[in-house]
Amino acid sequence: MKNMFVYGSLKKGCFNHSLISENSRNRLIRKGFISGYKMYLLYSYPALKPSSEEDKISVELYSLSDEVFERIDKMEQRANYVPVEVEDDAGKKGIIYLYKGEVKESNIVLFGNWTRKNEKLNIVD
Repeated sequence: MKNMFVYGSLKKGCFNHSLISENSRNRLIRKGFISGYKMYLLYSYPALKPSSEEDKISVELYSLSDEVFERIDKMEQRANYVPVEVEDDAGKKGIIYLYKGEVKESNIVLFGNWTRKNEKLNIVD
């Protein structure tokens, strides 16, 4: 089992959450925040980039089976994301994925909180 923070399409209620919920061994550990990152809109999913410590992102921390973790890891890395280990506001550690590509400041997701309504937005050129 491995810990992974999710902040976008993998969150409960979002379109990729079935990758987590389909395996009964996976479980939600907690909801919380990680500091030092900003969230940006990329089509129907978000991207994280490092920023100042006062910036916070809303996350869900899951304990995932090795099989599910590897499946999500491949999906994220194919989409130009890189895994890094971070710690949340309660000191819990896990992997989170940062976007390696370019983002536009005009596409920032306010308050670092991804919701289902964000999935219907379009990237601003």
